[in-house]
Parts: sequence; C-alpha cells; structure tokens
Amino acid sequence: GVFGIVRDTDCVEDIYKGLDFLQHRGQQFCGIATYDGNRIYLITHYGQLGNTFTSRELETFSGSMGIGHVSLKERQPMMWQGAVGEIAVAFSGNIINSEELLKEMKDRGEAFYHGLDIEIISKLIMQEKNVLTGISKLAEKIKGAYSLLVLAQEGIYAARDIYGFRPLILGQGLGAYLVSSESRAIQNIGINQFRDVRPGEIVLVTQNGFETRQQLASPRRAHCAFEWAYTASMDSKIDGVWVQEARNNFGK
Repeated sequence: GVFGIVRDTDCVEDIYKGLDFLQHRGQQFCGIATYDGNRIYLITHYGQLGNTFTSRELETFSGSMGIGHVSLKERQPMMWQGAVGEIAVAFSGNIINSEELLKEMKDRGEAFYHGLDIEIISKLIMQEKNVLTGISKLAEKIKGAYSLLVLAQEGIYAARDIYGFRPLILGQGLGAYLVSSESRAIQNIGINQFRDVRPGEIVLVTQNGFETRQQLASPRRAHCAFEWAYTASMDSKIDGVWVQEARNNFGK
C-alpha cells in the first residue's frame, strides 16, 4: 500500500496516520520518505508501523511533502540519485516479466542490490531524461500491475498502470493534497473529497493541487479480484464502488 501527501505544514504525522489506515495491506515492511526542499529523509523498517517507528525517529523527518509504504515483501520507499535528481520511489503491484528485465539491465551493466521489483521500476525511470518520461515508458516495458508514487523536487508523481489493476485514489482538503492506495486512509484524516486516478494517468501533486501531466492510452479495464474480495478494507471506495457493497453483490 502507498500513501503520499503535499500540504502547507510538516507532513510526517499525516503520512504515519495514513499508513496506519493501510496497515492491513502489508505487515512485513514499512517506510516513510519526506522532502524539505533540500534533501530527502528516508527511514524503512522490518515490521509493522506502530511497532517499529519511534516518536524520536518521526521528529527527524522534515518537509511538507512525502510518501510512505507498507508491504508484505520488500522495503520501500527506496531513494536514488541520478540525472533526474534525487527521488524516492514506492509502488504497489507485481512485475510479471521481472526476471527478463533484470537480465536485460544486468547485461547492459546495471547493478542491483537485491533485484527487487522496486529496484527495477526505479532504474527504468532513472534511465530517462526526466521523471515524467521515465514513468510513461514503464507502460512499454513492464508486464504487470502497478500503482506508483515518486517523490521528486517538483512534487509527487502518482501513476496507475494502463489497466487500472491496482487502486490509487486522490483526495484534497484541510490544506492538503493526498494520494493513497485506498480511500479509507484519506477519509479517516477527515477528507471526503476524492477521486480515482484513471488507468494510465500520471498526476503531479503539488501545493497547487493535482495536475494530469500525461494520460496514456488504456486498451481496457482490468480489476484485481483480491482487492475486492480480500485485500481492501470494507470501508474503502474503489472505482466508485464501496468494497463492502461489492462483496455483498458477490454474495448475491
């Protein structure tokens, strides 16, 4: 699960709260990254959010925009430096052709720490001249599903794969602009105005709001059955339908 926010004050407490409402999406790893206009602050942990992050650690973060992640399989966000600048990347999804991409990139001389999906996505983005181009190229190279957040100097890029397989929701209010894997993390912060990121849409989130920077062609819609039947919380709304409502309809 991913969560991001741009607001008019320090944002780490909001990220912590947002991730807490997404904890059901992954209990193995958690992480937070913020940007203060000069540098990115990043901490990741093995374990659940409430059991691993201390109040002292949260005090070390600075900045009015940032992203967070909870996962079952890998530490995120990950931070990188390259031609696109300093960025932090987090995603929810699965790359089906990861082994093929890994071999292709290693043959070109790319080095990897563990060869995780998040490393592959990050390095594909950083191969391009800017973050927007890097994200748009993912649709050509990746077979699989992803909802993606990239924390960069200019704001937070939020992107959903061209099939919309994994959920990703935008919300605004109370001097803040948010993006989350589920609407419950937005609603429980006290914000009720939200919409889904469209399949293939790349949105830049800044203190000025949401700007669709690119809309990739979406050949068809696809849905993850596990999101509706198991993964998502029953009080979340995905693609205009409450999860509890969908489950009741499945039962009928």
